[in-house]
Order: sequence, then C-alpha cells, then structure tokens
Amino acid sequence: MPSEYHLQSFWEQRFTTEPHFEWLGDGQETLLPRLRTFLCAEAASRAHRTANTPPRLLHIGAGSSTLSQRILEAYEESYGQASWDESTIVNLDFSEVAVQNGQQAEIARTQEGAGRSMRWVQADVLQWGDLAPLVDWRHGLGDVNGGPFALVVDKSTSDAIACGEDIVLTASPSRCHPAIQRHIPTSDIPGGRVDPVALLALNLAPLVRPGGLWIILSFSSSRVSFLGRRDTKNTRSSMTLDPALYWSLEEHDTVDAPTGLSKEGVHAPPVQHHVYILRRSSKLLDIRW
Repeated sequence: MPSEYHLQSFWEQRFTTEPHFEWLGDGQETLLPRLRTFLCAEAASRAHRTANTPPRLLHIGAGSSTLSQRILEAYEESYGQASWDESTIVNLDFSEVAVQNGQQAEIARTQEGAGRSMRWVQADVLQWGDLAPLVDWRHGLGDVNGGPFALVVDKSTSDAIACGEDIVLTASPSRCHPAIQRHIPTSDIPGGRVDPVALLALNLAPLVRPGGLWIILSFSSSRVSFLGRRDTKNTRSSMTLDPALYWSLEEHDTVDAPTGLSKEGVHAPPVQHHVYILRRSSKLLDIRW
C-alpha cells in the first residue's frame, strides 16, 4: 500500500471526490457472518435480562463503505424491537468529510422513516485524546466490566495505519491511555517508539470490555504479528506496553478475494485476504482517571 494511506489529508481529498468505495470488498462474506455469530450469542446470553439492550459496536475507519449500513441491518435482524439508540453503533473515521457524509446519510434515513440511526464520530484512533470522549461514565456509556464497547469492526483500517512509521509515544502525552503513558519513561522500548498498529491495539483496549472482540479484515498475513512480541524480561512497565497483555488471537482465516477470481476466461493471479478475530483479555485499565 502507498505510504500516504495513513495520512488524513489523503483521505480528505479522496472522500471529497469519491462517494463510495469498498476496500477489500464489502464485508458480506468476511466480516458480517462473524458479526452475526457474535450478535446471536450475545442475544441468547441477554435474553433472560429485563433490559435486553444490544452490545455496543465501534466501526473504525468507516469511510464511504456500505458496511455501516449492513452492520445496522444485522443489529435489526438480531435485536428487533429491543431498546437501543444511535450510541449503540458508532462509526468512526478521522476524515471530516467521511463523517459529514455519514451524518448527512443518517439525517436522510431519519427523514425517510427508515428506522434506527447510528452515530458518526471524527477521531484519530492513534490519539487517545480523541478516543477518550467515547468513554463517558457520566452518561452511562461505560460498561461495568471495563469498557463501553463489546465489538470493534476494522475493515482494512489497520492496513492503512500500518503504512505509517513507528510512533514516538514520548512526543505526545495524548497518544495513549494515561495508565499506559506513565510507564513509557521506565520501559525498555527504544526511543519510546511503537508500531502504529500496536498503538492502535493499546488504544482500543480501554474501549472494549473483557471478552469483547476486535474483528479485522486485512490484506496482510502478518497484521497482528505485534501479539508475538512479548518482552522476555517480563517487567511491569514493559508488560503494560505489551498489546498481548490485552488481546489474544482467537481466529485467523484466509479467504479468497474478489480480485483473485477469473473473469471472461482471463486468469487473474489469486489474491487472498485475512480475517483476524482478537479477544479482549480480562486485564483492565482504570479508564475513570
């Protein structure tokens, strides 16, 4: 992928001129079946409760994909008339244009009486200062088990983030959660640098409850390799900065991509995408600082 894929300016320009594009397909055969499986299990486990509210979902890098709409439809299929509002599904992108387009689409849907709506938020997932408002304990949006979301959906957003260089955590106190930030000076990370996808994992950890999932669709066969970089010294500070402390790889499937199919008798080289399911561990961060 070209290096500019991690730049906000690239996406602002692209979304200004491109109303719709599906990175790595629309997710119908890759992400949505796994989402529905999770929702069915959640619905069954919550059936005995008085308030059968759906689990909250964070869709990062929502962009101009139809996946947001398909996610909403999956929720409606699973939860029907259950009580929930726009804060249940949060679509996030760091492009202002993408978020504005999404918000306008929600307004149009509401005016047409098309049912429930979703929330759209502009934020940089590599800046904890942007994500912190999503953890709003004052308004009851925090989960009692440690995070407001049960699920994160990531369709190639990790791929775009991976195009950037390693990030110097010491350069900006707002980069990661304070509970992680305070261990940086005593860690053995050279120059306080971390892989951008590893930083994403650290920033998502306080947002997701224990047992929650992070579902990733990626072009890379090594997208979550940062989970294997456990520090052998096992010091408290280095462990706090280890994404593997908060996430474990539960599933890795290889799927044939649409671009790898033959068309009109002309053989196209096989292309494969990768679906990862990461499970949030029971390790908590105190998000009520």
